[in-house]
Order: sequence, then C-alpha cells, then structure tokens
Amino acid sequence: MQSSPRAGLAGNAQRPQPCREEALGSEAFSAIDRMRQAWSAKFTGGFSPMALTLAYLDWAVHLAAAPGKQLELANKAARKAARFGTHLASGLFQADAGPCIAPLPGDRRFAAAEWSTQPFSFLAQAFLLNQQWWHNVTHEVPGVERHHEEVVSFVARQILDVFSPSNNPLTNPEVIERARRTGGANFIEGWRNWVEDLQRQLAGQPPVGTERFVVGRDLAVTPGKVVFRNHLIELIQYARRLIRSGMMTSDCKGRRTRRLSWPASAAAQTGSRADLQAAAFWAPVQFDTYSALIPVQASIFLRASVDSLSASSA
Repeated sequence: MQSSPRAGLAGNAQRPQPCREEALGSEAFSAIDRMRQAWSAKFTGGFSPMALTLAYLDWAVHLAAAPGKQLELANKAARKAARFGTHLASGLFQADAGPCIAPLPGDRRFAAAEWSTQPFSFLAQAFLLNQQWWHNVTHEVPGVERHHEEVVSFVARQILDVFSPSNNPLTNPEVIERARRTGGANFIEGWRNWVEDLQRQLAGQPPVGTERFVVGRDLAVTPGKVVFRNHLIELIQYARRLIRSGMMTSDCKGRRTRRLSWPASAAAQTGSRADLQAAAFWAPVQFDTYSALIPVQASIFLRASVDSLSASSA
C-alpha cells in the first residue's frame, strides 16, 4: 500500500525542528561591562584590581606554602646584611671605599659623583641591596604562574622606587646641592609646575608643551585602518599619500634630484610651496625605497608582536 503525498507532507510538518543554539552573550550586556571597565580605569590608572588581586594571592599563597624558599630568602637577607655591615665599617675608615653592590644596567639614579660621598653612599647601597632581595622574593616561587610572577615583581619594583633615596629631597645630594646654589628657588619652581599641572588636569587641558605640536605641521594625519587586533595591541596601517612637491634635494651622493615628499596633513594638498614647506614631513629616502621598506617593517613588527604574545601565553 502506497502512502499519499499529502500524508508525507503532514509527517514532515509534525517532525520537530532542531532548535538553534543561543549565543553565549548579548552585545548589549557586553557593552555594559565595557562601560564599567572604562569607568573603573579612570580611577585605577588602567590597572585591573581583580588581576592584581589574583596575582598577589597566587604569589602569597605559594610563598607561604614553600618553606624552602622562605629559608633561602632568610639566608640571603642575612648575607646581604653582613655585606652592608662590612661596607658600612669600611666606609667609616676609608673615604674611597668601593660599593658593595652595583646598580642594574640602565639605572642612572645614583650615577652622580655626589652619591659616592657619605652618608648618601650608605643610603644608595642599602636601597640597592633591598631592591635585589625583593627581586629574589618575587621570583622563582614554586607554583606561581609566570604572568602573575611578572605582575607581582613589577608592582613591588614600583613600590620600592617610591621609597628610593633619589626621590626624597632630604636624601638626594643632587637636589640638596641644587637648593644650595639657587637658595631654595628650585623647590618654589617645582611647586609652581605641580600646581600648573594639577590645574590643567582638573580643567581637562593637555599637558604643558603640547601646543608646540600642531596637527599638519608637526604631526602627520593620514587615513588608516586596523590590520591586526588582539587583547593587547592594535596594529594600524596608514595609507600613503604622496605628492610631487618640486623641491630640490640632494641624494646620498650629493647629486641634486627631485624627490617625492610625505605630506603631514591634508593641508599640504593646497599646492602652494609655502603650505608644502610648512606641512610636509620630508622623508630621507626616495619613494621606491620607502615603499619597499614599509611592508618589511610592518611585517617584522607584526611577527615580533605575535611571537612575544605566543611566548607570554606559553
């Protein structure tokens, strides 16, 4: 017995249709979270309190559960105290006693000759030893994630730098010498600068010196688009906008030749030589060299960013 086509259609109509899977989140609710994050960032300076709390708890709990690491830190603290005591004793009897610890490469806070005199040398050496010990405290704690270790180390370093003797006018020999030569006028000038910066910040004005950078003369403005985006960076590729300026320049061999200029803004398209000279940023390479270098530089930067992100997430 054959079924009628109408019966087949009825059976298809009664068959339950598969339900569509709902999205995990709605854009409207996600926008609320982004607004809250942007509002919180105004008061935290861009730092996430939750991320800092997680990093701190990860470090503190694992350090509390690592007796071997605690004994190692106690041993290093005793050794550093002995080194500083030896340096202190030798500095009292020898004016040219050498330092017991050297600053990290790039740390120029104690490079002035005034820091080699007492008692400022003792203060600098004590701070550097303390800084090195806290570096050991925040590193190589068993069980701590690498990212949390870097966050804790960064925050600890910033807190230590606040208490650096170079940041205190009473313990900084360079500031004391400057105050002696100016009769204390450097403190008055610094107070005025701080009041001006505070007034500009409260009034929503840009910092001092930004008025010297004029868009179209000192800052380039060209159309751009985001070619790569992740949770950390946005890579923006700016479009080339070249015009023939008619300016005579010299190449690397000293020959007079015409080159293409890179206009700093749309104001350079007026055509007059005065506007071109005021608004153009003259590239030191010819157009063919420039167009060959830009993709290479962009690809190198993009590859380096991806490699660094992959290494940090590994």
